[in-house]
Amino acid sequence: MHTLYSNRLFCIGLIAVLCAAVFAIDLNVPLEVADGVLYIIPVFVTSRLLGAKATLWTAVVCSVLIIIGLNYSSGGGVMWQALDNGALSLIVVWITAWFTIVRKRMEVELEEKGEETLKESEDKFNKAFYASPDAVAITSIDEGRIIDVNEAFERISGYPHAELINKTSLDLSLWANPDERADFMKILQEQGRVSDFETDFRTRAGEIRTCQISAVIINIEG
Repeated sequence: MHTLYSNRLFCIGLIAVLCAAVFAIDLNVPLEVADGVLYIIPVFVTSRLLGAKATLWTAVVCSVLIIIGLNYSSGGGVMWQALDNGALSLIVVWITAWFTIVRKRMEVELEEKGEETLKESEDKFNKAFYASPDAVAITSIDEGRIIDVNEAFERISGYPHAELINKTSLDLSLWANPDERADFMKILQEQGRVSDFETDFRTRAGEIRTCQISAVIINIEG
């Protein structure tokens, strides 16, 4: 909480410095120059660091500074030029604020949609994994350590879930012929998948069963 508060204070301080810097430039530049458009910098920075509400407040502050600058800037130019440049600066500031807010909302919506799509994909995977009538296991590619199995795998192997997780197939002697596992892993690593590899499988009770194994390499984050 303290870190978030400190970061927010730092962002507010940075934006204040940017506003002050642009205001100082505005005061020292002749009125005929539309330097007020530089206020889009703190507006844009606010949108990236603090969100929509803070962006609106920054746009308001910048608008006030633009108006003040019209009255206290150094001489040069005629009044209609000053008013035109001030109006231009205000328009640019508010267009920038509107654009950055809309863009930020779109990014948030896309992120939320992506998270929702990911959750739906995970739900579909979990349903297919746990409800499959075939024995299915998720293992690490490097050492074959079991990450998860479905109920069909428990039933066919005879091992309860707790005795399988974090064990390797070699720890449990699941492969009746370990050399066949080496051949299986070689194909999997070279081709990225294996289909209908026939081998002998040893159950918890020591029974040898002939089965066909298929596998594919997938990347799982987290």
